[in-house]
Amino acid sequence: MLAVFIDEVAVGCYPYIEEISKIMLSMTDYTANESIRQSSVGSLPCLLKAAKSQGDDVGRLHAMAKLYNENIFKAIDKEFDTDTCIL
Repeated sequence: MLAVFIDEVAVGCYPYIEEISKIMLSMTDYTANESIRQSSVGSLPCLLKAAKSQGDDVGRLHAMAKLYNENIFKAIDKEFDTDTCIL
């Protein structure tokens, strides 16, 4: 649901990408609920698309992608639910 929302209102999310990213990245290893982890990881590509649609600098996009991927790989290492790793 978060990913769809960010996708639909990409222009409105753009000024807040830094703040949204911090929140979503912190939720990728939230242990109490797998659905929250899945939603937060699923929303990260949408944030990249929002930044790209607003003409963000390629260097910044690469830095965001690198940060997101590093965070996702760390979360995968800690993940205990195999179904969540697959999604």
